Amino acid sequence: MESTEENNGSVDNGENGTTNGEEVEGEINIIAESLQSPWSMQRNNNEWLITERDGGILAIEDGEVTDQTLEMNETTVQQGESGLLGFILHPDFENNQQAFIYHTYETSEGLLNRVIQVVREGDSWIEEEELLAWNPWCSNT
Repeated sequence: MESTEENNGSVDNGENGTTNGEEVEGEINIIAESLQSPWSMQRNNNEWLITERDGGILAIEDGEVTDQTLEMNETTVQQGESGLLGFILHPDFENNQQAFIYHTYETSEGLLNRVIQVVREGDSWIEEEELLAWNPWCSNT
């Protein structure tokens, strides 16, 4: 659901009139409501791609929210400050439909983090390659 509100002053995270102490002029466009732990946002033309820390990706265009399928070799785990923590579109996304994801997963060794390259096929994001993996709580990895 998309709505537009006229902002005659400034914004305080949607409440009191300031952002970092500075006034903001213009319109506020609400592109979605009731998201669960939204974390990263990327915009591709008129489409917003928003990740949620529990491992979801949403596509929002013209007020319509579409759940995206994320096909990875490791399942995202959200515990404390972990989860799906980063998402960025490849600089040539229009041509190659690639993006990069930073997320936490669990093995017998405990929680690990990794950066992967994914490709978009319709409403699915499919892992192509693991670029980096490490144990964030151990200095020997």
